[in-house]
Amino acid sequence: MAKKPTYEELEQRVRELEKEAFERKGIEEELKESEEKSRVITESSWTGIIILRQDRIEYANPRFSKMVGYAPGEIIGQEFLMFVHPDDRRMVYMQNRRRLRGEYAPPLFDVRLLKRNGEIIWVNCIHSLGKFQNQDAVIVNLVDVTDRKRAEEQIRIAHSELNQIFNTAADGMRVIDTEFNILRVNNTFCYLAGVSKDEAVGKKCYEVFYGSLCHTPDCPLTRILGGEDRIVCEVEKERNDGHKIPCILTAIAFRGAKGELLGIIEDFRDISERVRAEEALRREHQELEKRVAERTADLMSINQKLSSEIAERKRVEEALRESEEKYRIITENSLSGIIIIQEGIIKYANPRFGEMVGYEPDEIIGQEALRFVHPDDRKLVDQYAQQRLRGEDVPTFLELRLLNKKEEITWADCIYSLARFQNRTALIVNVVDITERKLAANKLLTYQEQLRSLASELSLTEERERREIAVALHDRIGQTLAISKIKLEVLRESLSSTGLASAIEEICELIEQTIQDTRSLTLELSPHILYELGFVPAVEWLTEQIQQQNDIMIHLEDDGKPKPLADDIGFLLFRAVRELLINVTKHAQARCVNVSLVRDGNELRINVEDDGTGFKACEIGSQMNRTGGFGLFSIRERLSHFDGHLEVASEPGQGTKVTLVIPLMSNNKAPKENMT
Repeated sequence: MAKKPTYEELEQRVRELEKEAFERKGIEEELKESEEKSRVITESSWTGIIILRQDRIEYANPRFSKMVGYAPGEIIGQEFLMFVHPDDRRMVYMQNRRRLRGEYAPPLFDVRLLKRNGEIIWVNCIHSLGKFQNQDAVIVNLVDVTDRKRAEEQIRIAHSELNQIFNTAADGMRVIDTEFNILRVNNTFCYLAGVSKDEAVGKKCYEVFYGSLCHTPDCPLTRILGGEDRIVCEVEKERNDGHKIPCILTAIAFRGAKGELLGIIEDFRDISERVRAEEALRREHQELEKRVAERTADLMSINQKLSSEIAERKRVEEALRESEEKYRIITENSLSGIIIIQEGIIKYANPRFGEMVGYEPDEIIGQEALRFVHPDDRKLVDQYAQQRLRGEDVPTFLELRLLNKKEEITWADCIYSLARFQNRTALIVNVVDITERKLAANKLLTYQEQLRSLASELSLTEERERREIAVALHDRIGQTLAISKIKLEVLRESLSSTGLASAIEEICELIEQTIQDTRSLTLELSPHILYELGFVPAVEWLTEQIQQQNDIMIHLEDDGKPKPLADDIGFLLFRAVRELLINVTKHAQARCVNVSLVRDGNELRINVEDDGTGFKACEIGSQMNRTGGFGLFSIRERLSHFDGHLEVASEPGQGTKVTLVIPLMSNNKAPKENMT
């Protein structure tokens, strides 16, 4: 059984525990104070501080939050690599792995971070291992070095630019230290000395591009080492191939950042051309003196000639003034407007042009030329003027509209030509008022359209009269003749007299012939098949009739699509096809004709193509204007009245193709008899 402690022992133990508790409390206070100091330092640090555990951020101070533009709550728990530029992530990841495995990794390196707004910043990272919440962690200090990086880049660019300037300088340049060693040369120096950079750098200056000052007290380096700061002199240098080059040598002290003398910079300007020019000038001067001496005697003669030339020039100038006066009178009194344009501005305008636009010439000069042109014509006029200035091939005349002071339109024909005015290129424009001619032309076009309409109406009226006559022939005369024939045949059968029966037989034959002639005349006047069955059957009948009457093969092709046509248009097309086929049989010497009826959208295209003799394209006009019959010209004019047109293609020996094109009626307006 354990011995029970005495009161004194218990009291001693209590005092020890109280002392231990007091000491622990003091340690805790010191620890809390130390933690507070560390927190204040960390939170107020100008350096970004983060603590990583398993590559995730467990702590980030405010400075790091400000660096990347995220709130602390958005950072904690995120992978550090999320804030690293994609091109640097692998490097950062591999260094963290090596560091955690205990391998060597640089503790200090630069890396790019991505801010919230996408901006890139450079930071210097200092990694160290430590404990955080009793676990291994990586403590990273980040210093923003963006400004330093930018400065380094600017220095690099400046160094590159200076190096480029040094190497591309027109003068040869080299840098020499105080021991006469060549430190650097530019490309021009290598060209002058006839050596490469590798052959020059590291050599003594007197071994490359030797000159008359080398190894003398006048050596530029010796003089600058003696206290001089700048030396300029002419010197003759020797290339590597022995060729002598005269140069202007400029030598200045080459000093360090603290002003200490490091050597010299030599600049060599090749003055070979100048020396040659001076020598040539010297020889020329000597020659000139010789010539002056030789020609002094000729001066009087020259002076006399000059006097004569001056008198002649005065006479020419007087004649020129008279000529200018004549041209001025002609220009001022011209019936055409005349203006001179430079760079789009009117430099001169005669009175006639002023009358055209309603301004005095003084009001016109200095104005933009396009101001007096109708707005709808300005782009065309400007383009034409530019082409003329460039010397391009453009039409001689340009028709345009002018606007006068009252905004009234004047039609004009303009002729542009290039000339020199006050020693500069200019456009001279002759402007002819064609307003009356234009109005007359418009009236003529109106009359032509009215005549075309009248001709079409006359043709339609003629067709209506033909149709009425044909109906009368068929319904009256034809029917009467048919009935008369029938009655005569009945009478003939009832007669016993052979002679009388024979006479009646002759009368019946005459009546039959008259009936056939009446039918033919009816068809020629107005083919009833056109109005009874429609346009396509009528064309089929027409091709059969012409093929039977002539030794020619006609092939008709119809696409089978509906072709709604008004009666008057159907008659026009029927007559046109008939005229074309008759022309082929009379003039083309063709063996075969192809006729096609094609519906193309809302248009009807009728092609009549033969394998005849054909004709040249230049003869199409004469074919159009051939007199008599329905004619190509007549067909074209009547088609144009109905918004149609005619196309002719022909070559000698290759036949002719004529195409009739005319708009179709809409289905709801088409007559039933012409719906095919």
